Order: sequence, then C-alpha cells, then structure tokens
Amino acid sequence: MNNAEEAARLVEQDPASLEEIASVQHREQIQESLLIYSALLADLAKRKETGAIDAIAFEEIEAGLREHGGIIVRQAIELTEKEHALINRWMHLLQKIPLYFLAFLFLASAFTALYLSQRLMKPLNRLVEYTGHIARGDFDRIKPISKFRDEFSSVEVAINRMLRDLEARQASLIESHKLQAVGVLTAGVAHELNNPLNNIMLTAHTMLEEHGDMTLEDELEMIRDIIQETERSRSIVRNLLDYTRESKSVMEPLDLDELLKSTVKLSANQARMAGARINLDIADGLPHIQGDRQQLKQAFLNLILNSLDALQPGGQVDISAKKASEEGFLEITVRDNGCGIPKDIQSQIFDPFFTTKPFGKGTGLGLKVCLGIIIKHGGRIDVASEPGQFTRFTITMPYDTPYTGDRHRLVDSQNTT
Repeated sequence: MNNAEEAARLVEQDPASLEEIASVQHREQIQESLLIYSALLADLAKRKETGAIDAIAFEEIEAGLREHGGIIVRQAIELTEKEHALINRWMHLLQKIPLYFLAFLFLASAFTALYLSQRLMKPLNRLVEYTGHIARGDFDRIKPISKFRDEFSSVEVAINRMLRDLEARQASLIESHKLQAVGVLTAGVAHELNNPLNNIMLTAHTMLEEHGDMTLEDELEMIRDIIQETERSRSIVRNLLDYTRESKSVMEPLDLDELLKSTVKLSANQARMAGARINLDIADGLPHIQGDRQQLKQAFLNLILNSLDALQPGGQVDISAKKASEEGFLEITVRDNGCGIPKDIQSQIFDPFFTTKPFGKGTGLGLKVCLGIIIKHGGRIDVASEPGQFTRFTITMPYDTPYTGDRHRLVDSQNTT
C-alpha cells in the first residue's frame, strides 16, 4: 500500500519524469489507478483490523485490486516499452553523432578551402594575368582590390613601381633610337641638300657674271629657280625637323595615308642613296587609327630603313595599307626584295641588341623599339622571310577595339609571298 501511495505521489509531484513517455491523460490514468489501488488496499487493511469483513466484501475488494492492479501492470509495461523505445532512439542518435560530426567537418573544410581559394588564389591569378600583359608589352598599372595593406598589395605596389621604371626605360630607348635614326637621316639630308645648294650657287654666279647682258625676263626666271631650290631645301630640312622635334606622347586620330606618305618622304633621300625605289599603295577610305604620330612614324621609318639596308642597287620596297581580314583592324605591310633573313635567326630579330649589320652600323634596337611602339598601340607584327628573296613585315593595328593576343610572330614563308 505504501508503495502504491508513494508511486502516486511521485506521479503527481514529478510529472516531468514521465513527460517524454506518457501524455498528460496517460499520467492522470496512472495516478488514478494507483490511488484507487491504494484506497482498496487501505480499505482491506482497515476491515481486517476491525474484523468487519465478510466473504462478499473481500471478493469485491479482491476483484477491484485485480482489476486496477492489471491496469497498473499494463500501464507499467507500456511505459517500460516506451522508455525502451526512447532509449533506443537516443542510442541511434548517439550512433549518428560521429557521422554528423564528420559531415560538419567536411563542410567546414570545404568552406575553409573555398575561402582560402578566394582569398589567396584570386590575387595570385590577377598577378599572373598582369604579368602576361607585361610580357606582351602592356604596362597598364595593377588596380588594387584590397582596402587593407597585405602581402599581395605589397607585391602589386612593387610591380607598379617596376612598370613605371619600364615605361621610363622604354621611352628612353625610343628616344635614343630616334637619335640614331636622325644620324642616318642626316647623311641623306646632307647629300640631298647638296643638289639644290649647287643649283642656287650656279644660278647666283650666272646672274653675277651675266648681269649686264641678261634681260629682265631671264633675271626673273633665275630668281624663280633660286626660290624653287630654296623651297626644296627648306622642305628637306623641315621633314627632318618634324621627325626630330620633341613632343609629348599624344594619342589622337591619325590619317594612315598622310602618315605613311610623310614617312616615305622622310626616307626618300636614303632610297636615292641606296639606288632603290619605294612604292606606296594605300587603299582608299581607310578609317583613322588612334595613335601617337611621332612614335608611329618612327616605327614605320625603322622598318623602311631596315628594308633599304637589305637591298642591292635596283631593289625596291613595297608599302601597302588596307583593311585586314580581322574585323576592326588595318594591315600595313613593308616588303622588300632584298637578302632576306636566315631561318635560324628569324626568331631572334626582335631581341634587344640582336643585329646582323656590320659592327658600328646597327645597335640591334630598331626592331625592338618598333615592336614596343606597335604593342603600345594595341597592334602586332608578323614576319615572313625567304633568304635571298624577300622579307615582309606586316603590322596589324586596331581602329576599333584593342587587340590582346600575341604581339609578334613568325609566318611560314613557304605559304606566303
């Protein structure tokens, strides 16, 4: 009886212990059964003490005890089964915890790897991309993406400093080679100026010696000859001065027809001295290109002078300009029928200080400077040559969108002319 009362009191005072395995209704039924069972036991004990129990009352109390005792046993068995099921669920969950932990660890590792990839590989990939641009001659600065100073931003700052130095050296290289070209042109200018000066001298002497015997018409004719030869001399000197004049690098729309014609005029003296001919073929209606006039003139002049150096008397340089097969590009070709370039050195002609000219005649920087200028303008140079037959330089320049591919290449001369 005491056990039944204690159990009923526990169910009433500590219902939380049964919450997970028994509903409120179920707990109330258990508590009610325990109280009834306890009351029956108390009634039976009291009757025995007073001796006021008969067979019928005893049978009724016994039947009630059996009924409610069976209910209590069934409820206890049901609670035990539910408790076992709950324990089994917890055990099953505990068995899965290592798997959940491994899954969490895998996801955390994947997230960490992704974060490190974004944090480390993205700046590295940017550096690789920019070094590729530098290798192609594009000296655009690296734009910082990090707000804070770290190892990668320090590398970017160092690379930008290096790019500034490279640009300064490139500008110095272009200027020094420009001065060298001036030296070459000066020899031609001196030779070319000699003819009009001689004509002026002869005309002046004639006027001086025959002044009294000449008619006014003859004197005017000789004065016109002197003026014409003077204008010719001024034109020769002006072309050289235009080329040598220092000017800031200015990107502006340029008429390729006018640019090539002025460059050919500048090299005409060298062509006459070499006994060669320069042919110019420019397609009509070419769109303007965006560029630096002086630098592009220097690049084209370098190629023309190289071609003239490779010619024998009677040779010729053919210069043409037209729209390229690539959309948005113009194609400028400088071709000579000179000695050509040997196969084994064709891949080296754009290397700094590489030259096939005699000692003291070339520095090996002309084509390198030319390449740098063309690259700066978003173009490329293709080279094709057959020893003893021809050499052809083809410059492809954009007039629409910038070019980002290979900047110079060799072309199979067997498939070209």
